[in-house]
Amino acid sequence: MSMKKLIFLVLLLINCSQEVKINADTFSAKISSTDINLIDVRTYEEFASGHIPNAINIDFNNFEEFKKNIDLVDKNKPTYIYCMSGGRSSKAFSFLSDKGFNNLFELNGGIMEWRKGKFPENNLSNSIDEFSLNEFYDILDVNKLVMISFNAKWCAPCIKMKPTLKKLSNENISELLVVNIDYNRNKKLMNELQIYSLPLIQFYKNNKLVYEINEFLDEDSIRDIIDNLI
Repeated sequence: MSMKKLIFLVLLLINCSQEVKINADTFSAKISSTDINLIDVRTYEEFASGHIPNAINIDFNNFEEFKKNIDLVDKNKPTYIYCMSGGRSSKAFSFLSDKGFNNLFELNGGIMEWRKGKFPENNLSNSIDEFSLNEFYDILDVNKLVMISFNAKWCAPCIKMKPTLKKLSNENISELLVVNIDYNRNKKLMNELQIYSLPLIQFYKNNKLVYEINEFLDEDSIRDIIDNLI
Protein backbone atom coordinates (compact mmCIF):
# COMPACT_ATOMS: atom_id res chain seq x y z
CA MET A 1 0.00 0.00 0.00
CA SER A 2 1.32 3.42 -0.93
CA MET A 3 1.93 6.07 1.74
CA LYS A 4 -0.77 8.27 0.21
CA LYS A 5 -3.38 5.52 0.46
CA LEU A 6 -2.29 4.70 4.02
CA ILE A 7 -2.69 8.32 5.13
CA PHE A 8 -6.12 8.47 3.48
CA LEU A 9 -7.20 5.28 5.28
CA VAL A 10 -6.01 6.59 8.66
CA LEU A 11 -7.88 9.87 8.17
CA LEU A 12 -10.99 7.97 7.13
CA LEU A 13 -10.85 5.77 10.22
CA ILE A 14 -10.36 8.78 12.48
CA ASN A 15 -13.34 10.53 10.91
CA CYS A 16 -15.55 7.45 11.18
CA SER A 17 -14.62 6.87 14.81
CA GLN A 18 -15.37 10.45 15.80
CA GLU A 19 -18.28 10.56 18.20
CA VAL A 20 -20.84 12.90 16.68
CA LYS A 21 -23.75 12.19 19.04
CA ILE A 22 -22.53 13.28 22.44
CA ASN A 23 -24.11 13.21 25.88
CA ALA A 24 -25.07 16.29 27.86
CA ASP A 25 -21.93 16.27 30.01
CA THR A 26 -19.62 16.23 26.97
CA PHE A 27 -21.82 18.69 25.09
CA SER A 28 -21.67 21.14 28.01
CA ALA A 29 -17.86 20.93 28.17
CA LYS A 30 -17.40 21.40 24.42
CA ILE A 31 -19.69 24.41 24.02
CA SER A 32 -17.77 26.34 26.68
CA SER A 33 -15.55 27.61 23.85
CA THR A 34 -16.61 30.93 22.32
CA ASP A 35 -15.37 30.01 18.84
CA ILE A 36 -18.20 27.63 17.94
CA ASN A 37 -21.68 27.54 16.46
CA LEU A 38 -24.43 26.47 18.85
CA ILE A 39 -27.74 25.99 17.05
CA ASP A 40 -31.17 25.23 18.48
CA VAL A 41 -33.23 23.79 15.61
CA ARG A 42 -36.59 23.91 17.41
CA THR A 43 -39.40 26.40 16.84
CA TYR A 44 -39.12 29.91 18.29
CA GLU A 45 -41.89 29.12 20.79
CA GLU A 46 -39.85 26.19 22.14
CA PHE A 47 -36.66 28.24 22.06
CA ALA A 48 -38.29 31.09 23.99
CA SER A 49 -39.55 28.75 26.69
CA GLY A 50 -36.02 27.57 27.49
CA HIS A 51 -32.77 27.13 25.56
CA ILE A 52 -29.07 26.49 26.12
CA PRO A 53 -27.23 29.77 26.84
CA ASN A 54 -25.59 31.39 23.78
CA ALA A 55 -27.56 29.26 21.31
CA ILE A 56 -29.01 30.76 18.16
CA ASN A 57 -32.41 29.62 16.91
CA ILE A 58 -32.81 28.31 13.34
CA ASP A 59 -36.13 26.46 13.04
CA PHE A 60 -35.68 23.22 11.09
CA ASN A 61 -39.46 22.81 10.70
CA ASN A 62 -39.48 26.01 8.63
CA PHE A 63 -37.14 24.35 6.18
CA GLU A 64 -37.01 27.04 3.49
CA GLU A 65 -35.96 29.63 6.07
CA PHE A 66 -33.60 27.11 7.66
CA LYS A 67 -31.77 26.63 4.35
CA LYS A 68 -31.37 30.40 3.92
CA ASN A 69 -30.27 31.12 7.47
CA ILE A 70 -27.84 28.22 7.74
CA ASP A 71 -25.84 29.77 4.90
CA LEU A 72 -25.04 32.65 7.26
CA VAL A 73 -23.27 30.26 9.65
CA ASP A 74 -19.51 29.68 9.38
CA LYS A 75 -19.25 26.00 8.46
CA ASN A 76 -15.52 25.96 9.31
CA LYS A 77 -16.23 26.37 13.03
CA PRO A 78 -17.18 23.43 15.26
CA THR A 79 -20.97 23.27 15.15
CA TYR A 80 -23.20 21.91 17.91
CA ILE A 81 -26.91 21.31 17.33
CA TYR A 82 -29.84 20.14 19.41
CA CYS A 83 -33.62 19.95 19.43
CA MET A 84 -36.08 18.71 22.04
CA SER A 85 -35.37 14.98 22.07
CA GLY A 86 -33.25 14.24 18.98
CA GLY A 87 -35.56 13.75 16.01
CA ARG A 88 -35.17 17.10 14.28
CA SER A 89 -31.50 17.48 15.16
CA SER A 90 -30.73 14.12 13.51
CA LYS A 91 -32.35 15.32 10.28
CA ALA A 92 -30.58 18.67 10.57
CA PHE A 93 -27.29 16.83 11.15
CA SER A 94 -27.67 14.96 7.85
CA PHE A 95 -28.52 18.15 6.00
CA LEU A 96 -25.59 20.08 7.49
CA SER A 97 -23.20 17.23 6.75
CA ASP A 98 -24.22 17.39 3.10
CA LYS A 99 -23.68 21.16 3.21
CA GLY A 100 -20.04 20.68 4.21
CA PHE A 101 -20.20 21.07 8.01
CA ASN A 102 -17.48 18.58 8.92
CA ASN A 103 -16.84 19.38 12.58
CA LEU A 104 -20.43 18.71 13.60
CA PHE A 105 -21.89 17.40 16.87
CA GLU A 106 -25.40 16.58 18.05
CA LEU A 107 -26.72 16.57 21.62
CA ASN A 108 -27.90 13.00 22.17
CA GLY A 109 -31.42 13.08 23.60
CA GLY A 110 -31.81 16.80 23.00
CA ILE A 111 -32.59 19.43 25.59
CA MET A 112 -34.57 16.87 27.58
CA GLU A 113 -31.27 15.18 28.43
CA TRP A 114 -29.77 18.62 29.12
CA ARG A 115 -32.55 19.27 31.64
CA LYS A 116 -32.09 15.84 33.14
CA GLY A 117 -28.51 16.83 33.92
CA LYS A 118 -29.71 20.13 35.49
CA PHE A 119 -27.59 22.23 33.13
CA PRO A 120 -28.42 25.96 32.81
CA GLU A 121 -31.04 27.40 30.48
CA ASN A 122 -32.07 30.85 29.35
CA ASN A 123 -35.74 31.73 29.14
CA LEU A 124 -37.20 34.49 26.96
CA SER A 125 -40.71 34.17 28.36
CA ASN A 126 -42.13 34.65 31.81
CA SER A 127 -44.58 31.81 31.61
CA ILE A 128 -45.80 30.12 34.78
CA ASP A 129 -46.47 26.41 34.93
CA GLU A 130 -50.09 25.42 34.45
CA PHE A 131 -49.73 22.97 37.33
CA SER A 132 -47.72 23.33 40.52
CA LEU A 133 -46.48 20.22 42.29
CA ASN A 134 -49.16 20.65 44.98
CA GLU A 135 -51.85 21.01 42.32
CA PHE A 136 -50.57 17.86 40.64
CA TYR A 137 -50.93 15.90 43.88
CA ASP A 138 -54.39 17.39 44.45
CA ILE A 139 -55.46 15.94 41.10
CA LEU A 140 -54.63 12.46 42.35
CA ASP A 141 -56.78 12.81 45.46
CA VAL A 142 -60.01 11.46 43.95
CA ASN A 143 -61.94 8.23 44.30
CA LYS A 144 -61.17 7.19 40.72
CA LEU A 145 -58.40 5.75 38.63
CA VAL A 146 -56.39 8.78 37.45
CA MET A 147 -54.66 8.68 34.07
CA ILE A 148 -52.09 11.44 33.55
CA SER A 149 -51.00 11.93 29.94
CA PHE A 150 -47.77 13.91 29.71
CA ASN A 151 -47.57 15.15 26.14
CA ALA A 152 -46.19 17.76 23.74
CA LYS A 153 -46.85 19.05 20.24
CA TRP A 154 -43.52 17.66 19.05
CA CYS A 155 -44.19 14.14 20.42
CA ALA A 156 -45.58 12.06 17.54
CA PRO A 157 -46.71 9.08 19.69
CA CYS A 158 -48.50 11.50 22.05
CA ILE A 159 -50.40 13.07 19.17
CA LYS A 160 -51.31 9.68 17.72
CA MET A 161 -52.65 8.36 21.05
CA LYS A 162 -54.60 11.50 21.97
CA PRO A 163 -57.91 10.56 20.22
CA THR A 164 -57.70 7.09 21.77
CA LEU A 165 -57.25 8.50 25.28
CA LYS A 166 -60.22 10.84 24.80
CA LYS A 167 -62.39 7.96 23.57
CA LEU A 168 -61.42 5.73 26.49
CA SER A 169 -62.02 8.58 28.91
CA ASN A 170 -65.59 8.99 27.63
CA GLU A 171 -66.16 5.24 27.88
CA ASN A 172 -65.12 5.17 31.55
CA ILE A 173 -66.20 8.64 32.68
CA SER A 174 -67.55 7.50 36.06
CA GLU A 175 -64.44 5.48 36.99
CA LEU A 176 -61.57 7.23 35.21
CA LEU A 177 -60.20 10.77 35.42
CA VAL A 178 -57.97 11.76 32.48
CA VAL A 179 -55.64 14.74 32.79
CA ASN A 180 -53.43 16.09 30.00
CA ILE A 181 -50.23 17.90 31.02
CA ASP A 182 -48.21 19.72 28.36
CA TYR A 183 -44.46 19.26 28.78
CA ASN A 184 -43.53 22.70 27.43
CA ARG A 185 -46.02 24.52 29.65
CA ASN A 186 -44.95 22.76 32.83
CA LYS A 187 -41.15 22.64 32.77
CA LYS A 188 -40.70 23.11 36.50
CA LEU A 189 -43.20 20.36 37.23
CA MET A 190 -41.45 18.04 34.76
CA ASN A 191 -38.16 18.58 36.60
CA GLU A 192 -39.78 18.05 39.99
CA LEU A 193 -41.37 14.80 38.80
CA GLN A 194 -38.13 13.85 36.99
CA ILE A 195 -39.87 13.36 33.67
CA TYR A 196 -37.35 13.60 30.83
CA SER A 197 -38.85 11.52 28.02
CA LEU A 198 -42.14 11.23 26.18
CA PRO A 199 -44.58 9.66 25.59
CA LEU A 200 -45.52 8.98 29.20
CA ILE A 201 -48.89 7.98 30.60
CA GLN A 202 -49.12 7.33 34.33
CA PHE A 203 -51.95 5.67 36.22
CA TYR A 204 -52.61 6.51 39.87
CA LYS A 205 -54.93 4.83 42.31
CA ASN A 206 -55.39 5.95 45.92
CA ASN A 207 -52.65 8.55 45.33
CA LYS A 208 -50.16 5.87 44.32
CA LEU A 209 -48.53 5.24 40.94
CA VAL A 210 -49.73 1.79 39.84
CA TYR A 211 -48.76 1.62 36.16
CA GLU A 212 -47.12 3.64 33.42
CA ILE A 213 -46.80 3.55 29.64
CA ASN A 214 -43.70 5.00 27.98
CA GLU A 215 -44.26 3.93 24.37
CA PHE A 216 -46.94 4.05 21.71
CA LEU A 217 -49.74 1.55 22.35
CA ASP A 218 -52.85 0.89 20.30
CA GLU A 219 -56.40 1.35 21.55
CA ASP A 220 -57.00 -2.28 22.54
CA SER A 221 -53.78 -2.43 24.58
CA ILE A 222 -54.60 0.74 26.51
CA ARG A 223 -58.18 -0.41 27.05
CA ASP A 224 -56.93 -3.69 28.53
CA ILE A 225 -54.65 -1.80 30.92
CA ILE A 226 -57.50 0.45 32.08
CA ASP A 227 -59.89 -2.50 32.51
CA ASN A 228 -57.34 -4.30 34.67
CA LEU A 229 -56.69 -1.23 36.83
CA ILE A 230 -60.25 -0.05 37.42
